[in-house]
Amino acid sequence: MGDPKNVVDILRHARHDWLNKLQLIKGNLELGKTERAKEIIDEIIIEARHESDLSNIGLNQFSTFLLTYNWKQHFFILEFEVLELSGTFPLEDQYITNWLKGLFQHLEESLNPYGENHVSLSIEVKPDWSRFIVDIRGEFLPDAHILNYIHMHPITRGTIEVADEMDSDLSIEITIS
Repeated sequence: MGDPKNVVDILRHARHDWLNKLQLIKGNLELGKTERAKEIIDEIIIEARHESDLSNIGLNQFSTFLLTYNWKQHFFILEFEVLELSGTFPLEDQYITNWLKGLFQHLEESLNPYGENHVSLSIEVKPDWSRFIVDIRGEFLPDAHILNYIHMHPITRGTIEVADEMDSDLSIEITIS
């Protein structure tokens, strides 16, 4: 099961997240906002499905990195979804995890720490290929160097396409075969 200290940390964070969500639902119910409480419950269900799908990809380090990313202070909020899971991911767990960590580190250095920054990661795993779509909305710094990281660190057996300009939106599509 792993290091007991890590298990305790994980349980502490998970409990904290659940208490926040329950308090949000309870507060809306106390204010008579039952529709908003139902919306929050629906959002929790969708989030739990995405977490479950991510856990089923078979990449433990990658999944752990994404599932726990928002537990620490960062310059952007991460959301993720698994659009399809009908195959086996073609790259090694540690390789893709380290690549994504590098991308996120350079992204943090490229965004205004005081801006409202969001990253959405969509994942597709099909029998013949896999794809990540990273959509970034935020306030990029004038000397942002995220594109340098993307060009200098290609993915093995993959192609990277960058769409949009880097003013407040950036979309990166990574296809791996």
